[in-house]
Amino acid sequence: MLSPEELESAVRSFVYQTDVRNRPSSLHKRQFSVGWNDAIGAKEYREQTLLKLTWRNLGYRLGQSFGKRDVSTVE
Repeated sequence: MLSPEELESAVRSFVYQTDVRNRPSSLHKRQFSVGWNDAIGAKEYREQTLLKLTWRNLGYRLGQSFGKRDVSTVE
């Protein structure tokens, strides 16, 4: 399980222009998981996509940083 400090440090290190996330919901958690799995599956997001922080690309970025894990342990 990732500690809150690990997550906070990782998110602070990300470069983006705008955070467009709303409060988490079941849809957002699903998008986060899709992004994480994209990173594990070696899919690459374009730089332009990462200029806005969304739930999906947050999952992608954290998936790149922390690798294969049970996403349910990341809250």
